[in-house]
Amino acid sequence: EIDGIPESEWCYEENELGTLAPTRDFLLRRGYRLGDLVENRWAGLAGAKTERFFGRSTDLLDRYAWVTWKIDEPRKSASRVGLLKPNENGLFDILGNVSELCHLHFLEITPERIPVKVVGGSAFERPYEAVHPRADLLRQQPDGGRPTNRIGFRLYRTLAAPRVRD
Repeated sequence: EIDGIPESEWCYEENELGTLAPTRDFLLRRGYRLGDLVENRWAGLAGAKTERFFGRSTDLLDRYAWVTWKIDEPRKSASRVGLLKPNENGLFDILGNVSELCHLHFLEITPERIPVKVVGGSAFERPYEAVHPRADLLRQQPDGGRPTNRIGFRLYRTLAAPRVRD
């Protein structure tokens, strides 16, 4: 409402359980929403063809991600956002710091319309070898998925396709 987005473009509506669930066409609407797991991967890779947006090597990882370097000395908490370098899409902490709640679109369309959310990316306690955008933890989140000190969220919006001139 604050951004002037009409209700017809909102991506969530109340379901029978009294909780918010994505509309059947939430990916086409212009409101704010959680990203789909595929969008999260695409945003994280920023067009790269390698495991990480800056290449395969872990040599540069400490410039882009908060991770555990020694398995017997795991990081204890997340760090402030934006202290390391962003990827080519301008997104900070897409690799490491906290994992992100995502929709898994093909599981969302159920008769009960109970939200199914999964975690994308890697959190701070993950070992550095496992950190890349494809390191999704495909597990359903309890209670529809709520942010924790290891799991956060990133807001997405569907943009209008540019008009092509004849």
